[in-house]
Amino acid sequence: VNLSGARALSALKKDDLAEKMFTEASKTALRSWAQEQTAYAQAVFYIQNNKFAHALTQIDQFLEKNTPRSKHALFYFLKATIHLNGLYPNHEAALAELNKGLDLNPQFDRALKLKALVLEQQNKKDELVPVLKRIIEMDPQAALSKRLVSLLFELGRLDEAYATLAQLQEKTADFQYDLALLSWKLKHNHRALN
Repeated sequence: VNLSGARALSALKKDDLAEKMFTEASKTALRSWAQEQTAYAQAVFYIQNNKFAHALTQIDQFLEKNTPRSKHALFYFLKATIHLNGLYPNHEAALAELNKGLDLNPQFDRALKLKALVLEQQNKKDELVPVLKRIIEMDPQAALSKRLVSLLFELGRLDEAYATLAQLQEKTADFQYDLALLSWKLKHNHRALN
């Protein structure tokens, strides 16, 4: 009841009352699922109100009291988003938190996508390749596959770029041109002419 009340007060922008209600909800949550929901909701509340230090404290207190489970990957995702907020984002801290979350739940697609974005921003191309491959395995998308091909091409990994591009099997002229270019770079001139 306290958690529902805190969420309602937050939605109504009665932040002082909501914060008090979240604190009360934290004190009265006896079961692990209730503690988890309360900690998550309170952390999100603090993030939405730009109280990042409070959010980190809330998350850390919850994680210290509980044995890590796959569903706790979401808390590490929240910590990563906090590290990316503000004037001076801490990309390394964000990546560390994302990696902790992905260790708990390797299939957490939002964490993988955020990790890819951070690696892209930091121009860490070699580290980005396996992350993009994992995302594509989980959710095949032509746009991501094309980004992977481009990245592999930039890194000089032409065989992988060709194999990735060939899997798309598009029928456009641009697609055929890209296949021909990669074939020519790989010195497969006959295949390039075809």
